[in-house]
Order: sequence, then C-alpha cells, then structure tokens
Amino acid sequence: MFILPLCWFAYKRSLLGVVIILLLFPTSLFWFSEPENPSPRVEGYLAWELQFLTDDSAAVRFVLVVLVIGFFVALAAFCRRNGL
Repeated sequence: MFILPLCWFAYKRSLLGVVIILLLFPTSLFWFSEPENPSPRVEGYLAWELQFLTDDSAAVRFVLVVLVIGFFVALAAFCRRNGL
C-alpha cells in the first residue's frame, strides 16, 4: 500500500510526499478496527510479534527498524534516480 505512492512521490521529486509516506507507514496499525473473529493464523502471528517485541533483544528490534526504514529510503532513491 505504501510502495506505489512512495515511488510516485520520489519520481515527482517531492520530498514532502516521501516524508509524509514514511511518517504514515508506522501509523497504519491504528487505521483499522479490530476484527470480531480473527483467523488462527493471524492470532499466531500476533503472539509471535508480541514475543518478539517483549523479548530482551533490543539490538535485533533496532536492526529490524533500521532495515525497514532503509528499504523505503533506498526504494525512494532508486525511483527518483531512475525515473520509475
């Protein structure tokens, strides 16, 4: 959902648009209401995610956040440079 607008704003060389997309990305968790009957697969993933976030390994969480942000920044730079 965020990749196409990010590429579009990068192609148009709109730094404001790229920054807005990068700021909207972490807030997307709060946009949707909780489903009444979640899938068991979703519940399993959420249990894993909770364990990951509450684990003692802050370094792994930091690296993951840096990788996600780095991916979006690199994608925007690639789209901007190549005119995609």
